[in-house]
Amino acid sequence: MTPAATLPDRYERILKKTLKDLQDVKFALDASAIVAISNVRGDIIYANPKFCEISKYPREELIGRNHRILKSGSHSDAFYADMWRTITAGRVWRGEIQNRAKDGALYWVDTTIVPLLKDNGKPYRYVSIRYEITSRKAMEAEIHQMNEALEQRVAQRTAELNRANRELRETIEKLQESERLRETFISALTHDLRTPLVAQQRAFEIMDTHKSQLPERLAGLFERLEKSNAGLLEMVGKLLEINQYEAGKIHLRMEPVNLAELAGESLNDVSLLAESKGITLINRLKKSLPDIPGDRHQLKRVFINLIGNAVDHVPPDSRVELRDVIHDHYVEIECRDNGPGIAPDVLPHLFDRFFVVHRTRKKIGSGLGLYICKMIMGLHNGKIRVESVVGKGTSFFLTLPRYPSQPKYPSPHAMRHKEPPAKGV
Repeated sequence: MTPAATLPDRYERILKKTLKDLQDVKFALDASAIVAISNVRGDIIYANPKFCEISKYPREELIGRNHRILKSGSHSDAFYADMWRTITAGRVWRGEIQNRAKDGALYWVDTTIVPLLKDNGKPYRYVSIRYEITSRKAMEAEIHQMNEALEQRVAQRTAELNRANRELRETIEKLQESERLRETFISALTHDLRTPLVAQQRAFEIMDTHKSQLPERLAGLFERLEKSNAGLLEMVGKLLEINQYEAGKIHLRMEPVNLAELAGESLNDVSLLAESKGITLINRLKKSLPDIPGDRHQLKRVFINLIGNAVDHVPPDSRVELRDVIHDHYVEIECRDNGPGIAPDVLPHLFDRFFVVHRTRKKIGSGLGLYICKMIMGLHNGKIRVESVVGKGTSFFLTLPRYPSQPKYPSPHAMRHKEPPAKGV
C-alpha cells in the first residue's frame, strides 16, 4: 500500500476525532449550561435540553421565536439596548439577566453572548451560554435586606446614642452650673460668716483681760461662748480652704522635706495635749529617712491632723506611734493607735466631705479634716488610706513619692508592713 493510498483514511480518522471532540464539548455544555443559538435578528435556532428545562418551553415552542419571549420586565430598555449594541458590534457581552419561564416563574441566569463573525467581521450567529444563579441572587437579596436592616438599626442606635450624649452633656452642664452656684454660695456664705465671727473673736480677746471681774457663772458662760466662736471660726476657715482646694487655687511650694524632722515637730506640737490625756507618743521613724519633694507646711498639717485625731479618740494610757517603710519609689508613713478602732461600715466614708464618726469614736467634728488631708495628699501625687480593727486600733497610712516624676503609688497589698504589729495593736 502506497502512502498516497492511505491519505483519505488519515483524513477520515482526523475528522472522526474532531467530531468526537465536538460531541464531547457539546455533552459537557448540555450537562452544565443553558445553551442557545440565534440568528442576527435574535430568533432562536437552537436550544439545548437545559434551556427547555429552565424556561419550561418545549423545543418546538422556542425554535423560531425571538429571545424577547423570555423578557421578565425587570430590566430597562436601555439594558437591552446596550446588550444589542455590544453583540452587533462583534463584541462579547456578559451580564446577569432575570427571565420569565412559561409558567410565569422568574429565574436569574449569568449570561455570556458570543457573536460568530463572517470574514467581513459582521455577526451571523449568536451563541448564548447561561448558568442559573437564582439561588445565589435570592441569597444576595436576603443579605442586602439584612444589611439594610442592620444599617437601619445602626442608624437608629447611633441616633439614640447621640441623643443620650446630648442629654448627658446637658446634665453635665447643669451639674457644672449647679456646682458653680454651690461654690459661689459657699464662698459668699463663709465669707459673710467669717466677718462677724472674727469681730466676735476680737471682742472675746478684749473681754478676756477683764474675765476675772465677772461673776463665776458669767465667767463659765464666757469661756463656753469663746470656745464655740473659735470652733465656728475654724470650721468657716476650713470651708473657705476647701473651696480653694476644689477650685484649684491652692498651689504647693515644693521643696525637699525631711519627713523624720517633720514628724518630730508634729509630735512635739501635740505632746502637751497627749500628756494631759496620759497618751504616749512614740516616734519610730528612721533618722535616715530620705527627703521627699513636697510642701512642708501642707504635709505638717496632715501629720498633726492624724496624730491629733488619734490623741482625741483613744482612751487614757493608750499609744500613738509613727512608723515608716521605704520602698523603691515611695515612702510610707503609718500613724498607729491602739484605741477602740472604727467599725467596718464607717471606714469607706472617713475621707468624705462633712462625714463625722459617731459610733465608735467619742468626739464629733466638722467632717472636714480628713477630707482636707486627702486633697493635700492628692496634690502631692500621694495617697492616704486607713485600716482598723474594732477593739484593737486604727492605722492611717500616708504614701508619698520619693521623686517628683513618680506618677503612681503601689497597691495597698504591696504597701503592708512586713514587721509584726506592736503589742496591743
